[in-house]
Amino acid sequence: MCATELIAIFSISALFNIELTSYNDNIYILLADVLTSKFLYFITLLILSGIINKNQKTSKIPLSFYLFPTAALSSLVMFWYIMTTYQLSKNTMIVITCVSVFLFLSTILLFISYHYNAEKEQELLLLRQESEKLNTDLKYFDILVNQNNNLRAYAHDTKNHLSAIRNLNTNSEIEMHLLKMSESLAQYSKVCHSGNHTLDVVVDKYVTECRLNGLNFEFDIKNNNLSTIEPYDTVTILGNLLDNALETAKTSKQKTVTFETDYRNDFFVIIISNSCDTNPILNGKALPSTTKANKQLHGFGLKSVRNTLKKYNGDISFDYDNREKVFVVTVMVDAVNK
Repeated sequence: MCATELIAIFSISALFNIELTSYNDNIYILLADVLTSKFLYFITLLILSGIINKNQKTSKIPLSFYLFPTAALSSLVMFWYIMTTYQLSKNTMIVITCVSVFLFLSTILLFISYHYNAEKEQELLLLRQESEKLNTDLKYFDILVNQNNNLRAYAHDTKNHLSAIRNLNTNSEIEMHLLKMSESLAQYSKVCHSGNHTLDVVVDKYVTECRLNGLNFEFDIKNNNLSTIEPYDTVTILGNLLDNALETAKTSKQKTVTFETDYRNDFFVIIISNSCDTNPILNGKALPSTTKANKQLHGFGLKSVRNTLKKYNGDISFDYDNREKVFVVTVMVDAVNK
């Protein structure tokens, strides 16, 4: 406020070539100084508040960061002293006014730059967390594969033993129990057989997650097993998109998720759709805005997918069927040029 008042007084005095303290004797000059300073003050706060609250968060500014605005304000006060003490020419007053405005704008730009850099650092941190999550998922998938292989081997041997016991058994009640045990063991058989080890594990994982969450999961990958996409990138693309699909389907009425792959015109096509009761709002970057409460901690999954697709000359698009209440994500990956 002090800075805007001094700049207003400097500007009016320099433009009209009047004494710096003329507002003390002239009500019109005082009114002009007040209106100009308050207008500058309002505009400055409006700009700063719009930038700071753009993402509904504020950056904690360190105490040392205020040294520059303090020095700038001290310079303005020193200019005031010079202009009230010495008789200055109009050109000198204009120069001092321009320097004052420059110092004032520099302070504003400094805070804007700091806020912008703080946001970028936050995004970088979240992207690192996303990368660490993917690495953890890959390790989890490896562990899961080993466990599932051992479990399936055990289930296969156990089914053979149960079959032998059923052939020897003559009690109908025991026969019923053995049949139920055989049916229970059947669920431990491998669900997906695409020929792509990573794709099989990913599909098996989400089949299990959908079953646990009461969701209907359907998949069709017989036309394309995404074999040319690296395992890490497969997990990045499918993991993020299927996580989002499951999260949305949980809150819908139909509670369905479908996943299919295809091959069209030298492109691998991945289509993931899920039931969605409301039309997601698309932001300026054509990425659905996150519906979660803390927007700063979410939304980086789709950014990771888009960055990964650049590696394969790929693209991603979104569509919503208002009649069927289904949200569809389509991914195109260049199958020729990687």
